[in-house]
Amino acid sequence: MEEDTYQAGDGAGDPGLPRYGFRVISQFLKDLSFENVNPPAELHQPEEVPRGAIQVDVKVSRVSPEAIDVGVHLRVESTVKGVPAYITELEYWGRFTFLDLPDPILEMLAMVEAPRLLFPFVRVIVANVTRDGGYPALILNPIDFAGLYRSMRARQEPAARNLEGTF
Repeated sequence: MEEDTYQAGDGAGDPGLPRYGFRVISQFLKDLSFENVNPPAELHQPEEVPRGAIQVDVKVSRVSPEAIDVGVHLRVESTVKGVPAYITELEYWGRFTFLDLPDPILEMLAMVEAPRLLFPFVRVIVANVTRDGGYPALILNPIDFAGLYRSMRARQEPAARNLEGTF
């Protein structure tokens, strides 16, 4: 039985085919804020687990014909026993390069795949800053960026249909 082997990066692809690509070039914390509205009065962590609201937004900007910056903006407002406890906000960005990608694919990669790659770093920063603020570390559950993207597209489509024929 003959085996077919594949060597990554061997460059043996058909030169007539497009060379698709999407890579992380760098990533960085752009902004971080932690406001300890009511620091825990006890020497130990509060008995009640903080509760709150989490808001997530993805921002994309093109920096060159073959590069984009993608940012995950996260805001957490937390309360303990109904009293405001802390507010944290952060923006974590990554620069991505791409090659020969059609615009619809690039949009999906920018809004889904790039934030998915950045999110584990956001999660660690939030856990550390909340713990350092005197509260139990906030361990964020994974975010369904694909679902957020689908709902964003669904909201945009009716608006786009309403604009058809008006210009």
